[in-house]
Amino acid sequence: MSPARERGDADPNEPGASLPSKVPTQEHLDAAHKLTENVAPHARAEADRAIAQAIANGDPLPPSGFSSGKMPKGHSKASAVHMHNPYGSDSRITLNESHGARRMANDKAEMMGTKWWAQGNPMAHELGHEAHWRADPDGWRGMGRTEHQRTTPGEREHIARHVSGYAATDGHEFVAETIGGIRSGKVYDSHVMNIFHRVTNGKFKGKY
Repeated sequence: MSPARERGDADPNEPGASLPSKVPTQEHLDAAHKLTENVAPHARAEADRAIAQAIANGDPLPPSGFSSGKMPKGHSKASAVHMHNPYGSDSRITLNESHGARRMANDKAEMMGTKWWAQGNPMAHELGHEAHWRADPDGWRGMGRTEHQRTTPGEREHIARHVSGYAATDGHEFVAETIGGIRSGKVYDSHVMNIFHRVTNGKFKGKY
């Protein structure tokens, strides 16, 4: 396989490949911008783009919205977090207030350069968590944080090579990275998508 086809650049005409996302319009961007008043100014434009992609494609948004703020214990170095009530309906996405414009740019360059991230927008990744939790809450709760759900070492190697290194760390991150990548214009092969649909219990068939 050529390097150009290694990561999120599969043939969109391949049977079983990921489905294309709708491109946001200015109307979607304007709607997104109204939702990011509590996001730090230097992070707002990128957040707007990810949220507009979600709106354009009918993806769920967290009821408690979006903001910049302090990270919860154990997540101090994270770019952002998706927080939710495991047995309720509330959720929110918070960007790390300690990450200024330079830190964000440096993180993006490093994580994309090492292929640790599938795409460079933390908000798109966290919206992937939101979509996963909303579509399959029982599956979400049953998916261990330290292991993939029903995946083999060979499948995890394929995920690392074709989605991202972070996606290969556990099931939740695989789902969020795949959704974030697709919404950012990536195309994943049928093998990636077969694993994706299996670990999400078929909840996203026909959507991604």
